[in-house]
Amino acid sequence: MPFLIENDYSPVYELYISLHAFIGRRRHALLDLGKDWAVRVRHGLNKDFASRLARIKPESRACVIVPSLVWKTPPAYRQDIGAYLNWLASLPANDTFSLFQTSARIEVLNKCSDLQKARDQAVEVLNLWYEQYYRTVESDLAPKLAEKAELQKIAAKDANPEDFIEQLTFGLRMQPIAATQTVVLIPQYHFSPWDVYDLTRDSLILYYPANIDTVEPGKPSLALLRLTRALSDENRLRILRFLSEGQRSFSEVVRFSGLAKSTVHHHLVALRASGLVRILVADGNPGNPDRFTLRPGVTEYVSEQLSGFLNE
Repeated sequence: MPFLIENDYSPVYELYISLHAFIGRRRHALLDLGKDWAVRVRHGLNKDFASRLARIKPESRACVIVPSLVWKTPPAYRQDIGAYLNWLASLPANDTFSLFQTSARIEVLNKCSDLQKARDQAVEVLNLWYEQYYRTVESDLAPKLAEKAELQKIAAKDANPEDFIEQLTFGLRMQPIAATQTVVLIPQYHFSPWDVYDLTRDSLILYYPANIDTVEPGKPSLALLRLTRALSDENRLRILRFLSEGQRSFSEVVRFSGLAKSTVHHHLVALRASGLVRILVADGNPGNPDRFTLRPGVTEYVSEQLSGFLNE
């Protein structure tokens, strides 16, 4: 069955995503914003709040950072962060339960035994995060993300859904499944170059890297930097050549490389972020990649990126 593409935008999404990017310390070095960004943000936070964020355990984060709730939020509360947080805080218990049931990841529902408590904690943390960090960048980011979403909404009208999703996510190839699946596409900045996803009961919500940074004259783009970094490692080059021979499972890549699973995962993530590797998803869940292969036109893409910089 085909995919139904929905392009969405709300400033509240990036509030969640920015907090998600900051709390996940192990990912800081892999983000375009880098470790320096995380250090600057931490220094700008109240000490008590910074300590509180550091104490949030991984299993609890899923109950606090639930950006997919925005997808089912009434329109009147989606375009202003303050209005959204006030609305969320005022929801009766039954409405809170219904919102989580229809909007949250299935695994979130399994982890969060007390949804009212999770909601209250989320509202408090998000309010503090907004006041101490996100409001300082909102005026710059919000118009750019809104424009990106509108442009992609127009582009999606005449596009092949599978091609369109792959283009926005740098290589995520969603293969049709038995039932029609709604894929909601939302631009995000803080988690770039990675995409984030929420698989709910009726939708796959993908937060794709917006690539809205302005490149200064004479400096390489982030896309070119990702590409050159990915190609600077011998093991990644060997994996690329292996993938050029056909579709491979993760286990096959591990056996071929002789590396630890965690190392292979890191290499594949870097190669995909650079636009070189395609991930085939057969069951509608990006968390369960089926096969890996080289993206079509890789050599031309590498040449275009380098030529564009050298000849600008």
